[in-house]
Amino acid sequence: MGFVSVFLAIKVKGLLIGQSTNDKMRVEIKEFLESRPEIKQVFNLISIQLGTQIMVAVKVKMATMDSVDLLISGINTCELELKKEHPAIKWVFFEPDNRD
Repeated sequence: MGFVSVFLAIKVKGLLIGQSTNDKMRVEIKEFLESRPEIKQVFNLISIQLGTQIMVAVKVKMATMDSVDLLISGINTCELELKKEHPAIKWVFFEPDNRD
């Protein structure tokens, strides 16, 4: 009985304060982003499971864009498509950069 209580406490704590998503989900997110024409390279990816919802923070090198408006549009498109592909993702924080 004590073992079950400790196990449940650990699981509930992870759900309440957040924990990394499983490796499979993290790989799927990274592969999806790398397949996007707007993105040249993914430098860093953080994904956190918060209950049934996921938060993603990503630092990427974007494809060359002719204007800031096109860059913003490209980021917004990536965020929207990522959420469509993985409905559990509720928050996406995007950092475009030239290097890691």
